[in-house]
Amino acid sequence: MIIMQAVPENISVEDVQASLETIEGVQSANHIHIWQLDDERVFMEAHMVLSSDNHEEIKGKARFILENTFKIHHSTLETKSMR
Repeated sequence: MIIMQAVPENISVEDVQASLETIEGVQSANHIHIWQLDDERVFMEAHMVLSSDNHEEIKGKARFILENTFKIHHSTLETKSMR
């Protein structure tokens, strides 16, 4: 699975998406890609559409969820506002 850079078996992309979408100001999370490079490091990238201009605050909340709920410590989050 690591060689193929597949989603780790213990992480559900749907669960990650649902968790990100619970953050106040997040309208949607999409284009979510999760992969593992070794036994310890899990990476993720995603796009989030926001109803708020507090991009950095929302990214901080998202990273907190990713790290504490899913053990994803390396994330790239792209945001854009839709108001």
